[in-house]
Amino acid sequence: MKKALGIDIGGTKIAVGLIDENGSVLAENKVTSNISTKETMFASLTEAIDQLVEKIDMPLSQLSFGVGVPGLVNREQGIAVFQNNLPWENFPIVARIQEKYPEILGVTIDNDVYQAAYAEWKAAKLSAGDTLTFITASTGISSASLTNGAFIRGQGFAGEIGLLPRPKNGEKLTLEDSVGGNNLAKRAAEKLNRPEITTKEIFAGYFAQQPAETAIVTEWIADFAYGIYAMITVLDPMVIVLGGSIIKLNPDLLPTIKEEIKKLMIPAQYRSLEQIKISDYDNNAGLIGAGLSGMDKF
Repeated sequence: MKKALGIDIGGTKIAVGLIDENGSVLAENKVTSNISTKETMFASLTEAIDQLVEKIDMPLSQLSFGVGVPGLVNREQGIAVFQNNLPWENFPIVARIQEKYPEILGVTIDNDVYQAAYAEWKAAKLSAGDTLTFITASTGISSASLTNGAFIRGQGFAGEIGLLPRPKNGEKLTLEDSVGGNNLAKRAAEKLNRPEITTKEIFAGYFAQQPAETAIVTEWIADFAYGIYAMITVLDPMVIVLGGSIIKLNPDLLPTIKEEIKKLMIPAQYRSLEQIKISDYDNNAGLIGAGLSGMDKF
C-alpha cells in the first residue's frame, strides 16, 4: 500500500502525518510554529518532519510529500506566495523541501482548505459529475469545490467566500468580518466589554442562553448561513461539508444553521439542506488531504 507524508502548515502549529491510501493517519507529529522569520518557520517545518521520520520504519525514498499552506500559493512553481499569518512571501517551499530531502519521490503544494476539501472528496466517493463543496469556519472562512475530483479554481480566488460583501449599519463589511473567529471575538469583546473573551466562551454563553452571547451567535449563524447559501446558488453541489474549529466544536449549531439557510431558499432548493453535513474528520482533513494529494501525484 502506498503511503505519503501529509503536512499541514499553520501560524500556530505544523502537523505532519504518515497517510495511507485509505486516508488513515498511521503516525503523526506536531510542533509549534516559530514565525519569527521565514527561516525559523522553515526550521519548524523540518523539525516536524524529522521527528516523524524517526518514528516510522520507512525510507524517504518511498515517500512523497503533500503540503497544505494557508493563503495564496503557486502550485505549479511550488511557491508560498502570501500568508498573512506566516513570515513567508514568495517563499520557494517545494524547492527548499526537495533540497533538504533529495531522496523523496516528490512534493506537491496547495492551499490548506483545498487539501481538506480533497480529503472530503476522496471520502465521499461521489458519482462522476457530482460536485462537493467544503466550507471551513475557524479563524477565517473559506471554501473549495471539486467536480470529478478536479478543483474549480477560477483564476485563483475561487472559493474565497470571505470576500463576499455583508454590509451592516452602513459599514462596508465582508463575510470574513462577520464569520471569522478572530473578528467574532473582537466584536464580542467590544459589545460585552470583555477584552479577553474567546470564541469558545461566546458559543458556551449561547448554549447557556446568555442574552448577550445569544444575540452575537444568532447574528453569526445568519451570516454563516448566507455564505453557505451563496455556494448553493452558484454551484448547487451534491454534498456540502462544513469544517473548521467553530463548527466542529459546536455541532449542535447545524440544525439552526439549516433553518437560517431555508429562510433564504426557494422551495425547489430545500433538497440541498439534506446534503449539508459536518466533516467526519477530527479537524485533520487538511493533513489527510495533503497526504492523499502527494500520493496521487507521484
